[in-house]
Amino acid sequence: MFRILVLTLALLVGGCGIVRQELDNRGGYVDYLADKYWWKTDSKKMRALRAYALHAAIARIAMISPKGASERNQLAYQVGSAGLYAQQLVKCAYDSPGEPCFYFDSIMVDYVNALYTAAVAALPLEDAQKLISNITGGIAGTAGAVDILHALIQLGADAVRYGTVSAALYRDSLELEVQVWINSPNEPGSMVSSQDVAELAAIYATGRDNIPAWKAQIEKLLANGLEPTPNRRYLRRTDPEVFDAVKNGISGTQMPPFGSRMSDDDIWKITAYIHGLRGTAIDAPAQGNAANGEAIFWGKGQCSTCHMIKAKGSILGPDLTNLAGQRKVVSIVDALTKEQHAILADGGTHDSTLLPLQSYQPVRITTSDGKVINGILKNEDSFSLQVLSRDEKLHLLKRAAVKEVYYEPKSLMPTDYDKRLTPAEFQDLMAFLTRLYVPPPAAPPGRGRGGGPVG
Repeated sequence: MFRILVLTLALLVGGCGIVRQELDNRGGYVDYLADKYWWKTDSKKMRALRAYALHAAIARIAMISPKGASERNQLAYQVGSAGLYAQQLVKCAYDSPGEPCFYFDSIMVDYVNALYTAAVAALPLEDAQKLISNITGGIAGTAGAVDILHALIQLGADAVRYGTVSAALYRDSLELEVQVWINSPNEPGSMVSSQDVAELAAIYATGRDNIPAWKAQIEKLLANGLEPTPNRRYLRRTDPEVFDAVKNGISGTQMPPFGSRMSDDDIWKITAYIHGLRGTAIDAPAQGNAANGEAIFWGKGQCSTCHMIKAKGSILGPDLTNLAGQRKVVSIVDALTKEQHAILADGGTHDSTLLPLQSYQPVRITTSDGKVINGILKNEDSFSLQVLSRDEKLHLLKRAAVKEVYYEPKSLMPTDYDKRLTPAEFQDLMAFLTRLYVPPPAAPPGRGRGGGPVG
């Protein structure tokens, strides 16, 4: 069933399918997600399927968009280009048993970036503005891609209230989840029986978009401790989970048990070692006076002219509210002191160069009437640009009204804080930054193991 679904979507986004207007998307049902970070608790395979659903919705919205012929051609190109990443993602996620291939996250980031560009061009202007405003950060990695997927689905959920076409983003994703649940009993090793999903299948078989009933049935299944087949979780986050995986292995994978070959004490030592490799700054904050470091952040360091913490500060740069939960100490130091540096991924040995983010590309725009706008390029295509100026105003510009676009070669981020500040001040700033942390939300009842990011 999954392969049929994927092939259907591939035909759709590739321009080979006949896309008709969605007539049953009636709206009027106010539904917010119970778990704000539900994207982050999905397995990788389920996340890929959800991205496909969003891709299909964007394609349909583009097909009924009241834009000119040249803009519609550009939309078709953008939606079709995203389909190239979709094909790679299908092969990576589903052509082998167990977990997806090792480069899944890299493809997913590229795919989501393409979906974001297509969505901004395809959505009604007001919704496109909301999406751009909600994405104040770049796609720096897997977490950033997940945030953009969440922003798209949340935009669709909000649109359901007032019945605009953008509601398809939410409706299509929810329908996909319904299909996954109904098909789960046919998958080997599934914990879901045909009886479990009989009521949901009967509701779906009516052919009506009964969104409240779909949602209620899914919440009922989750409350009973069930999960759809693609949401099987192999990644272990907490220390007890890692200990259990080493000692008892992971059923259905190539991870063998080591309990008969190692003592519990040795397994706990391995667990502690893995914890250290995975740990971010919050696990070992820098020494220093954090209170003084906070004063430097808002004062002498001028960090708040670009960055925000807990809704205070500027939206020009990345939000740092959870910086210590996302970066290692060495990565934070390097970001403050080096123009080119690397981010240490999970495991501590796989370095990835931190390239300048397109979402933070500094630009100087000169319009046809001579107006100059300095700011950050949020998005661009062959027909338009969206620029966040340094006074935090969003400018939506047509290419025809732009005389010159100058891409600044250097980032706005200073990299000489080890010289701007005294050694003691720099250490205090690090003490503050390495304690910026937001604990992951607890899992809703019935969601299964753990409440933090999974997959």
